Amino acid sequence: MEAEDGYNGFVDNKSELELVDDAAHVNWGGKWRVPTEKEVEELEQNCSYTWITKNGVNGVLATSNINGQSIFLPAAGYKYYNNYYGIGEEVRTWTSSLSSSFLPYFISGSEDWLFHSHSVTSREYGHTVRAVCPY
Repeated sequence: MEAEDGYNGFVDNKSELELVDDAAHVNWGGKWRVPTEKEVEELEQNCSYTWITKNGVNGVLATSNINGQSIFLPAAGYKYYNNYYGIGEEVRTWTSSLSSSFLPYFISGSEDWLFHSHSVTSREYGHTVRAVCPY
């Protein structure tokens, strides 16, 4: 049952995106989806980080300390209303998880702070979607 919340709009008390609402899954299909907060925590706790430029794009390369696999998180910056910030300087990537206040979690990083603990923010911020495809 949805309830009206003055700040968050209609709230359905879900804590994870359903696949029908997941931008990665809707656009790419198959098993592609936005990572969960738990997956981001694993990334945060079990990886080493390097600021790199890959194919002309700055970003953070997260390499697993467990299996050596890596994921590149591009520094695409973010959009707030009609302005863009941090392009080429800052990673801000959504997760599929919502906080208890119904705000989505995101992860962030830059050359100065390679990986920052996940945070929450309001939905009008335009962060990137970095899709994952579990085996």
